[in-house]
Amino acid sequence: MLEVLHNLPDPFSNVQNLKNRFGVKGLSMDEMVTLSGAHSIGVSHYTSSTRRLYPRQDTSIDPVFAAQLTASCPQNGSNSTTVQLDVVSPNRLDNSYYKNLQIRRGLVLLGSNSMA
Repeated sequence: MLEVLHNLPDPFSNVQNLKNRFGVKGLSMDEMVTLSGAHSIGVSHYTSSTRRLYPRQDTSIDPVFAAQLTASCPQNGSNSTTVQLDVVSPNRLDNSYYKNLQIRRGLVLLGSNSMA
């Protein structure tokens, strides 16, 4: 189990760190972006969702999307609170995850200029 955890990137890694970690495994940037699409199904817990909202809102998030996130995840909320990673088609593997990123409605990974 420890080896698995050692091989997983931190969920808050910046792009350079992700490129390095994927590169060590022989994966390209294109492959990294493709694999990030696996985040189109599932949820994010409160602590992962709010890092870009509090104490200051990440300006790379669409303001309307940020308001929706703030309503779902108040500043002092519970970590049992979850948010869909793909709000358009949360239970389907399709390209809406990438489309959301293009319109600044990405929650994690590649969804922030400071992270991606």
